[in-house]
Amino acid sequence: MDTGTINFWIRCKDNPQFKSPLSNIQFCKDSNFEGILITVFKNRTMLNIDAKINNNKYSLNTDISSYLSDDIMVTITWTTKKVSLYINAEVVTILNW
Repeated sequence: MDTGTINFWIRCKDNPQFKSPLSNIQFCKDSNFEGILITVFKNRTMLNIDAKINNNKYSLNTDISSYLSDDIMVTITWTTKKVSLYINAEVVTILNW
């Protein structure tokens, strides 16, 4: 896949500890999204996403302290030139190569 998009919600009602700036949570480990493997961790106020796309591994990280009060939508997009991470439709991390 040269280009693509994955998106998913992190719901506070399903993960009440998400709102705490002190919590450490693993949301999924090697979850398969149509051939793309994703692992998501929340480490205090950082969201860390490890993604394996086209046999390449990427680590996307962002501070989510301003998003802890509500559900968040996470979106990852990729092209042949970059991988982008969005939180609630706002780009927060871009990896270019």
